[in-house]
Amino acid sequence: MADPDSLVRLTTLFGTYSSDIDGWQPADSLLYLAIAERDGGLYLWDVSVRGVPDLMAQFRDLPGYVRGVCVRDDMLYVANGQWGLGVLGMSVLWQPEIVGICDTPGNARSVAVAGDYAYIADGYSGLQIIDITDPGAMDSLACIVGSYNTPGYAWSVALAGDTVCVADGNGGLQIIDVGSPSDPRLIDALHTPHADGVAAANGYVYVADRDWGLVIFGR
Repeated sequence: MADPDSLVRLTTLFGTYSSDIDGWQPADSLLYLAIAERDGGLYLWDVSVRGVPDLMAQFRDLPGYVRGVCVRDDMLYVANGQWGLGVLGMSVLWQPEIVGICDTPGNARSVAVAGDYAYIADGYSGLQIIDITDPGAMDSLACIVGSYNTPGYAWSVALAGDTVCVADGNGGLQIIDVGSPSDPRLIDALHTPHADGVAAANGYVYVADRDWGLVIFGR
């Protein structure tokens, strides 16, 4: 985004209830998007041609509402509402298949992935940490390796090294050390009235707050 002042709307992709988006760029250098569409499932778009998106696949076979999505290599990690984490394999492009589902105790709203773990914003059950080394063997007892019960409602997660930032509704921003995934620990809690979304980059944390709008934290 070299010149943000010159941005214009190129197109609009109307969906059923868009709640999250992630992009990936495989070896062919084309740009693809995965969009979480709640009861519409998961939409996969080819957006390589500027302003001319092409819907390549819609996946509706997950049992819950698709709330969040994170793409890593040829795997799609989906925050699947009351059904927890869904993992889809896409060894054949545009043909996702369910590899595994880990039912979390709450309502999975957002997912971030790093290394062997997926980090879930799980509603009133706070942060759930799931071992994804063998998605086909996941179940609700074995796959959850750690959790932290935040005080509010965990809407969104973002990773920053060995810390997870949780947008926690009226619990504000919760910053949690996950260096030991089986023993996550609170580092800090920062007040905002109702934190709904979060992103972290370059030492800053950006919070989308229902009442305050955009809140930026840094040191």
